[in-house]
Amino acid sequence: MRVITKGKSYISLFFFKIPMDGYFQYIFYNNSIDAEGNFNSKTPPSGLLWLAKLIKEASMYGYLDFNENNLGAHVYSKNNPPSCDVDLDGEISAQEKKLNFSSDDDEWIAVYGPNGALVGRINFPDLTQWFFMNEDLEKSHKPEENKGELAVGWTIPAKGAQDLIDITKIQGAGTFTFSLYFFPAGFKPPMEIPALNIKDHPVKVSCAKFR
Repeated sequence: MRVITKGKSYISLFFFKIPMDGYFQYIFYNNSIDAEGNFNSKTPPSGLLWLAKLIKEASMYGYLDFNENNLGAHVYSKNNPPSCDVDLDGEISAQEKKLNFSSDDDEWIAVYGPNGALVGRINFPDLTQWFFMNEDLEKSHKPEENKGELAVGWTIPAKGAQDLIDITKIQGAGTFTFSLYFFPAGFKPPMEIPALNIKDHPVKVSCAKFR
């Protein structure tokens, strides 16, 4: 099954919103989802470009927000090895503050617990991506009804708002691939490797014609 979705996205700059174009295309398999997407920003008014230069730091975030059914689940990533002290409990622990949040190309993450596991993978060929994690049981995202944020995903850093706008206008820079792999109960590290090998070491088939 193939699904193409179209939604509205934008870059928030003070009280202004800079529109963005793009698409997502999903392919659903038995135990995984593959997606390809693209985004790019439109040219904002000159006044907003002047204001953008005043912002020294800006980032884009993409993450999965787990609900309370996943409290206690463990988290690790390509650049953050498995640890019993890194889990979704609603608070950022001292151990979690020491995680690697600024190494390039942290392209996959894993979240697992008694109910199973989810491994997410994203790749922006022309952009930097860092590991991201945030826990706040009091935070809310309207119109979402479930209160709290158990976020695990990625940050795309930029040197400022102007840089962020420029990044999203580069031809092809906003193109990315995204995959989700689902595992049943009993998952343990490093059981994610076979799923990652689908793209890291794809099966090659060759044929020859015989008389």
